[in-house]
Amino acid sequence: EIKYMELANKEKKVWELLSNIKADGMLLSTRDSFAWISCGGTSGVDRSGQNGVVDILLMDGKKYLIASTIEKYRFMEEELSGKEFRLVDYDWFNGSEKTIRELMGNKRIISDTGVFGTENAYQEIQRLRFSLEPEEVKRFKLLSGISAKAMEAACKEIRHGDTEWEVAANLTQKLLRNGVDAPVCM
Repeated sequence: EIKYMELANKEKKVWELLSNIKADGMLLSTRDSFAWISCGGTSGVDRSGQNGVVDILLMDGKKYLIASTIEKYRFMEEELSGKEFRLVDYDWFNGSEKTIRELMGNKRIISDTGVFGTENAYQEIQRLRFSLEPEEVKRFKLLSGISAKAMEAACKEIRHGDTEWEVAANLTQKLLRNGVDAPVCM
């Protein structure tokens, strides 16, 4: 039995897409793509941006994490532990472009951003996420329960005169204490 069935199923979708469109690999740079392929991990430091601080390259039947020397161990240990990604690192002050271009070589690589001369295939990549894996459904149910409890508790604590900002801050605090990021809270 495969330890990470969710990841195996997602990899299968990636390899099938690449085969169907005759591409050699896929570069994932956006935070949502990283969350998907890492089975719930996060690649953001600055939560306001679309892209994370690491990239994932799926090519030649392998999975690569491309990370700066500053971030490499944290991502391998915290976000990708046990998921058999190969680590490729670069000096943060040089940026990732040279390292990624060397890995890609002259191969046809699609990506979720169109960066470094890759073909932007964000819509095709996004379609891979339309059907949820059973593990994702479980995480959504857990997230829904945590969110409902936080909302209920925050609503019970609202007092006459509280501003929308104060209520949102209280709710966001309750979510963050339970490991839930709330990018929007109104």
